[in-house]
Formats: sequence, structure tokens, C-alpha cells
Amino acid sequence: MAARVILLVKKVEAGKAQLATGLGHKTVSGELHKQIRRLLDLELIEMTIPDKPNSRLQKYRLTDEGKRLLKSMQT
Repeated sequence: MAARVILLVKKVEAGKAQLATGLGHKTVSGELHKQIRRLLDLELIEMTIPDKPNSRLQKYRLTDEGKRLLKSMQT
């Protein structure tokens, strides 16, 4: 699931609901929350509004480290 989340945020900044929809889920699951937290901890994705982690407008985007990981996976 983490790899699919990375591929989704590669294309465009996305909120949790958008990620859930992109993964084929109807709602945001606990597993999606865990994967987002894990990717944030690994610094592969980042918040668009880091000062307000609970903002309803919060979205996630790929970091430079995440872009490097994707590039290494494709070669």
C-alpha cells in the first residue's frame, strides 16, 4: 500500500480522502493512516501545511528523497 501511496502523490498533491479514492477505498482506513505516518517518518512524503497537521486542507506531496527512491525503482 505504501508504494501505491507514493505513486499517487507522485502525480499530484493529495489529501487522505483523495488517496483513499485513488486506492479504491470508499473511506480513509486505519491502514492508510498508518502508511501515511510511516512515509512521513521515512521522509518520503511531506505535508503541504506542516504547521497544521490536522487541517482539513492538509495534503501530501513527494519529497526529494521520495523522488530519488522512485527514480531508483524505475531503473
